[in-house]
Amino acid sequence: MLRRVAGAILFGMPSHSMETQALITIVRRQANEAIVRDLTAGSDYLQSLDNRFSNVASQGRMKLF
Repeated sequence: MLRRVAGAILFGMPSHSMETQALITIVRRQANEAIVRDLTAGSDYLQSLDNRFSNVASQGRMKLF
């Protein structure tokens, strides 16, 4: 699939976390609280996504701007 993609633009991708303090108070004890916590700085989930994307990007020789 990567060979067929000429380019992509990603908007609003919090790959290096986002400020979640206000959101946590809103979603506390709700089903989506875990999702918001995954977007917090230092999240293992975000680190895993970043590592996986870096591996795919380097194997596919992607140019990132």
